[in-house]
Amino acid sequence: MNMKNSLLKSTEPRLLKPVVENASAPYQLICFPCAGGNASMFQSWADFLGADIELLGLHAPGRGARFAEPAFDNMDALVNCLLDEADVLERKPYILLGHSLGARVAYEFAKRATQLGYPAPLHFIASGSRAPNGPKVSSPTHSLPSSEFMNTILEMGGIPDEVRESQEMLHLLEPTFRADFKIAEQYTSTAIPLDCPITAICGDEDYKVPEGLVKKWGSFTTSSWCVRCFSGGHFFINQNPHVIPEISRLIVRCFALFTKPKMDMVS
Repeated sequence: MNMKNSLLKSTEPRLLKPVVENASAPYQLICFPCAGGNASMFQSWADFLGADIELLGLHAPGRGARFAEPAFDNMDALVNCLLDEADVLERKPYILLGHSLGARVAYEFAKRATQLGYPAPLHFIASGSRAPNGPKVSSPTHSLPSSEFMNTILEMGGIPDEVRESQEMLHLLEPTFRADFKIAEQYTSTAIPLDCPITAICGDEDYKVPEGLVKKWGSFTTSSWCVRCFSGGHFFINQNPHVIPEISRLIVRCFALFTKPKMDMVS
C-alpha cells in the first residue's frame, strides 16, 4: 500500500462501518443499501442476527451523517474507494447482502476484491436486483427533468413518509438520488462468478425487477444458487414482515455450517 492510500485511510471517514456496534462478534454481515438509501435501512436486522454476527453497512456520501458530501455517480469510483477498505474482509468470515443497486455494488466490490486476493464471502444475497448482465427494463431516469425524475422515484416507493411529504427534503436529496440512479442505469458486468453460493430474493409484484431478471444471478457463482420470491413490490423487504426473519435465519445457518466442520474435526 502506498503512502497516499495509507493517509486516505487514516483521515477520511470509512465507507464500511458498523450499523450496530458488535466488534467482538466472530462473523460479519456487510449490507449495501438501495439507490438513495443509507445503512440505517438495515438497522432492525440486528435484532434477528444474534450476538455472533456484527452488522456493517455502506455509509456512502450524500446521505445520513455524510449528507453534505457529494454522492458517487460512478461505480468504478465508488468501488475503488471501497477497495481501500477491503481489509475488513480479512477480519472475520463474512456474508454480503445488497438491496437493488446495493446488490450490484456488493457484487462489483466482491468481484474485484477477490481478484486482488481477499477472501470470498461465505454467501452472497442479492435482494430486489437484476443481475449485473441483465437488460434494463426501463429507460434511463437519472437525466429526466426534475419533476419527472422525482415523480418516478416516488412511484417506486421506499422513501420514508417524512421525506415524501417535504418538498424541501426531496429537493435536497435529489442530487443523491440522481447520482445513485446514474450508477444503477450505467453499470453492467459480464458474468464473472464469485466462489460462494448466491441467494437471490425478489418481490412477486416488483414490476421493475421481475423474477426472470433475478434468475440471471445464477451465472454469477461457481457454487449453488437459488431464487426466493416473497409477496410484495420492489421494497418487499420493508413491506413483508416475514422477509427479515427468514433471511436472517439463512445467514445464521450459513455461519453455523462454516463453523461445524471445524468443530467436527476437533471432536
